[in-house]
Amino acid sequence: MRATERFRKVTNADDSNIGCWTKGIRMGVSATGAKGLSMFSIQMILIVITAALGLSFYFYGPVVTPVMHAAATSSCNDLMGGNFRSYHLQWVADTDPHWNCWDKTDPARDPVDMGWWVTPER
Repeated sequence: MRATERFRKVTNADDSNIGCWTKGIRMGVSATGAKGLSMFSIQMILIVITAALGLSFYFYGPVVTPVMHAAATSSCNDLMGGNFRSYHLQWVADTDPHWNCWDKTDPARDPVDMGWWVTPER
């Protein structure tokens, strides 16, 4: 018999004996799963996932966040005259992501760089 094997008496919930003995084997429980990943590996995986999500939000977050997109739309509309027909809003995702806003009635005019963050109105 191995050192981790023990015999124990099986009992009911009220601790009355039901009359048989069973061999119980102690099993270890791993927090990292059966693949043998170390805690350092799991920590690195979580750091990489968090960094990837943060970088994705930096480049595409304002576009997919409804409140930030609505704030940029409202600000661009105010900059271009306020009639909701004379502006064009574009998200530029390059090394310095930002909103571009320009007047449709005057396409020769340079677009206005509104930056990454446009404060939502309350």
